[in-house]
Amino acid sequence: MAWTRAALALGAVVALALLAVSGGSGADPQTPSALPGMPLPFLGTAVAGDGGLTAAVDAYGDVVDLRLGPAGAALIDNPAKRQAAGTVDAATGIVPRVSVGGGPALPFWRADSVEQRYLAGTNVVRTVARFGGVKASATVAVRGRTLAVTLAAGGPPGVKVRTSVDAHRKGWTLCLYGCRAVIRAAARDDRHWLAAARPLGPGAPTWARQMYERSLLTLRALTDSQSGAVAAWARDGWAYVWPRDAATAALAFATAGYRAEARRVASFLAGLDLTAGARFHGDG
Repeated sequence: MAWTRAALALGAVVALALLAVSGGSGADPQTPSALPGMPLPFLGTAVAGDGGLTAAVDAYGDVVDLRLGPAGAALIDNPAKRQAAGTVDAATGIVPRVSVGGGPALPFWRADSVEQRYLAGTNVVRTVARFGGVKASATVAVRGRTLAVTLAAGGPPGVKVRTSVDAHRKGWTLCLYGCRAVIRAAARDDRHWLAAARPLGPGAPTWARQMYERSLLTLRALTDSQSGAVAAWARDGWAYVWPRDAATAALAFATAGYRAEARRVASFLAGLDLTAGARFHGDG
């Protein structure tokens, strides 16, 4: 198990802590309680990626699943069986924490309120938590094989950062500070890619346009940019290629004008022995 600690002094002390690539304790811990009306922690609600490294983010800004390739093996392991049993360790994944006035470092699921959104036209995920009068944010972005996680808090400027983790691990890079350029580049790449989509008709309502764009960006995150393997989701039990679903994704890419992406997915499917099983790993 590897541990990461980073601190930002911005009126409040904001600490990024607990990178557990092993997925936490082997004992039977208790999944932390959710905020009222919110899902439990460590259940992915958003995805960041561009077809390389793929990260699932829960409603509290925690990176709860990480894979090198959408249908690759887990680098951060959060088994679905533990979710169902309610025994996910609180140290699973990458957990942003906030210390206010010298108090204990609290994760975002201990905040008074939490909001989450994608930056417009991107797969960059921003989560904002409020602890009394302090507002803290965690931003997660992926560009290629680099995962960037940044924290910020309201208050006067001033930054302190410490980290004890080698950022280069097993073919991927973790960026915990000085990452704003990575996040800007990831957002720029997503928007450039999305701008190539065939537009909907002029009479399409706003909600349809938003759904169309978000669906395309989700397909971008879950489709391997090299092999064309399409994962159902970045989660244990779902990070596989189901041929029927992947074929539908290929048709969607083609209809939206992404011919190269459609060809990659079709080529991956053509190389499978479809009599061998119902689902496949990202290497076929």
